[in-house]
Amino acid sequence: MASNLTKWSAYGATKAEIFAAAELKNIATTAGTLSDSAIDNTAGYQYADIELLIDLATAATAGGYVELWFIKAIDGTNYESGADAVFPARPADVIIPVRSTTDDSQVVTVGPVMWPQGLFKVLFRNSTGQTTTNTDSLTLVRYRAFSDDLITA
Repeated sequence: MASNLTKWSAYGATKAEIFAAAELKNIATTAGTLSDSAIDNTAGYQYADIELLIDLATAATAGGYVELWFIKAIDGTNYESGADAVFPARPADVIIPVRSTTDDSQVVTVGPVMWPQGLFKVLFRNSTGQTTTNTDSLTLVRYRAFSDDLITA
């Protein structure tokens, strides 16, 4: 007798950047930035793993983190309120903790997180207690999306 198993789909071939190389440099603590480009999830992926590469000039404050909001355009045109200095009046969709260390770069992966359908942008807020470095590509946010696939075994 066959049984129905639920399995994760395969990852995409590469990680995709959410922000351009210069978008996350020199972001003061409690400040933020909205991604210039929208992510197009009209394919309907359900989940994503998110990776943060962060480089701070000095050690993050103990308990420091980065917040991400998915700023959705549920009609495909008009986005939810959110901008560099305007954060939604709802909890962040993703919180990524960072270590309080003076090591160079940290890489932190979280997930799976629920991935919005359709078009959306990502709003980043630095809550580490320190400013991100002033160099392109030393602070990056990447993702790989995937879904549940039903198969018969």
